[in-house]
Amino acid sequence: MTDVPLYTAVISASAAVFGAAIPTIGIAMQSVLQARRDRRERYESAKREACVELMQAVENLRTQVANNHDYHGDEMGARLAQVRSYAAQARVESVRISLLVPPELAEIAQQLATAASRLEQAAVNTTNLRQGTSTELPDFAELSARIAAFKAEAVNNAAGEQGTDDGNGTRPVGGAAETKGLG
Repeated sequence: MTDVPLYTAVISASAAVFGAAIPTIGIAMQSVLQARRDRRERYESAKREACVELMQAVENLRTQVANNHDYHGDEMGARLAQVRSYAAQARVESVRISLLVPPELAEIAQQLATAASRLEQAAVNTTNLRQGTSTELPDFAELSARIAAFKAEAVNNAAGEQGTDDGNGTRPVGGAAETKGLG
């Protein structure tokens, strides 16, 4: 007979412990889910920022090369240095993008950086520093085509990423798949 009150006490104590643990488990799950959302938002933000930085660099490059062609003066060396700086920035940003995005967009970013480097080289080749002038306006066709392709793919990628997590546990991240889990 004394066994019944002992079982009752054990069951009551166990119920109290489990009852107290349930809210803690819920809070822990909320924290894990919030951390996952925060990580995804940081990733998306970094990806958008890198794409915008690449676009800014190549647009600045294109503008600087066109402005250099219209310029005649003693500061052509400094202006040409700015062209080199924008092209270098485009190359760096394309690498940063390659680390963040799927391979298709990374490839287009690399092609855009290559076109920027070609425009940089054309600007250097058509600049006469002794006269302080650009002797010929370089062809912007390749850069313009690469800009258009990059914009289209970046927008397509951003639109596709917003609804990618379909509840099956995976979504692409940087060309790989991120699996849902608690860790």
